[in-house]
Formats: sequence, C-alpha cells, structure tokens
Amino acid sequence: MTTLMAVQRIAIVMLAAGSASALANLDGNLTPQEAAFAQQGAPPLQVISPAPGAVVEPGGVVRVVVRVAQANRFDAVTAVLQDGTLEGRPLTGGGQQDLEFFLQADNRRLGPSKVSAWAIRKPRNPGQEADSAFAEPVPIKIETERAVTALEISAPRSLHFDFPGDQYPLTVTGIFEDGSRMVIQDSSRVNFSEAAEQVAFVRPGGVVVAFGGGSTTITVTYGGKSLQIPVTVPVTIPGDLDGDKDVDEDDLNVIRAAIQVQQAPTGPFDARDVNKNGTITDADVEALRALCTRPNCATF
Repeated sequence: MTTLMAVQRIAIVMLAAGSASALANLDGNLTPQEAAFAQQGAPPLQVISPAPGAVVEPGGVVRVVVRVAQANRFDAVTAVLQDGTLEGRPLTGGGQQDLEFFLQADNRRLGPSKVSAWAIRKPRNPGQEADSAFAEPVPIKIETERAVTALEISAPRSLHFDFPGDQYPLTVTGIFEDGSRMVIQDSSRVNFSEAAEQVAFVRPGGVVVAFGGGSTTITVTYGGKSLQIPVTVPVTIPGDLDGDKDVDEDDLNVIRAAIQVQQAPTGPFDARDVNKNGTITDADVEALRALCTRPNCATF
C-alpha cells in the first residue's frame, strides 16, 4: 500500500467513524499502525482555513488550507470534509508548509460539519512504527439561502407513543425551488416548537420525546414553511409500557430490549426506569414484576 493510499484509507475510515476514538474501536479492520494512528495526540498540523463557523453552500467547494509545521516529518497529508470529499497530497521538502485543498461539501444535508486533516510518515526501518498526526477539527456549517417550497417528514402523519420516555427521531426534508431535496433537521435555521411540553418535547436534531399522558402538536418551521405533527402519549397505569392498559410479559420485554442495547433513560420521567435510579437495568425488570396485573406476568 502506498503512503498516500494509506492516508486516504485512514481518512475514509475515520470519516465514516466520526472520531479517532470510534476508529480505534474498529481495530478488527485496521493494521496495527492505523490503530496506533487513531490514538495519537495533538500534532504539529493545523487547519487554518476555513475559519471556525464558516458557512458553506451545500455541494459547494470549500478551500481548505492545512499548515504543516515540519513538512519533512511526514510523507503525505489528507484533508477531509465530513460527509463530503477528501483529498490527499504527498509532501516534499522541509520546514513549515501551507497546503491548499479544494473539497466539496455534502449536498444532501444541512447542519454542522467539520474540516480536518491527517498526516503520515511510513516506517523507514523494519519494526519501526509510522509517524502520524491529525489536526484539530474546524467546525463549519452547511446552510443555504435557497428558497424552500415545502417540508416533508419521514414519520407517520401522527406519532403515537407507548409510554413516557419513549422517543422518535424525526427526519425532516426540505424541498427547494430548484427541485433539490435536503435533510434539514440539524440546520441552525430550523425550529421545533411544542404546543404542550408536558406531553412531548423536541430535543436538538428533531428527536421527539414523550413526557406525559395527553395530546399535543409538534410544529417544524424552516424558511417560512411549517409542518405540524400530532402527538399522543397514553395515560397509562404504572408499568404499562405498551399502552394496552395492563402490565405483563410484553412490558417486561420493553425493559429487556433497552437493557440489551444499554440504553439510558431519556429523563427522570422515563417509565422504563421503574425504580427511578437513573438507569435501566435488571432491577427495573424485577420492580416491574411487582406491578404485573396478571399472575406470573402472563400476557393472557
């Protein structure tokens, strides 16, 4: 594998993983040198353009400048735009160098993104590890001034939750005047509002969380267009996690499913945290057994 190919492979995997720590968790797919690369600390490598907070048009070209403090330390540098493109370049000479890259932003999604860079030097002697570094990511925003003509949502026309603490991530798509479609729920220009927060509320990124029994409406607004989503949370008896007015094995399985994926409570109101200790564990399964409305928690 050439040095440039190695850098590009690392960048692609890190881009998909989202972070160096996530990359380290993929050690089954990495060489020992790549795994070590993921654990490196702050390097003499810096993204000096674009500036933090820069706004980029979706699908637009971003000029990226990466400063290498000691060019003779590395063989190649790769600049990466999250969810966009990447570009690698070999290094020649020494001293401080500013390398210019032109990367294309994602044209499918609005919201926060980041620019980073990686550098690597292949081993010079047998048994020697690669010298590698990565730059501190620079946060940017993917936003557009295009006029939006309509909003669409991936959820059903209405949301019906089973219990307080249940949640549903919305995917909101904007349809723009030029015919393009982009996912917008992470945009800084989208607004979510609730008619009754005591029933359900929306977390950043469009995650609707059931809070208490009743009905409400979630309104999504972007670019002068809005969309309303009716939401219902059942008024249930304690321990009824599937909204069927009784407590049985089906409700125990709701807690077991959360335990299996190590899911934390969505808040102190989460009905799966039966003993209200801030976690969802086997102790909640046992606490729920005491609430079963049929012998042995039978379902019929």
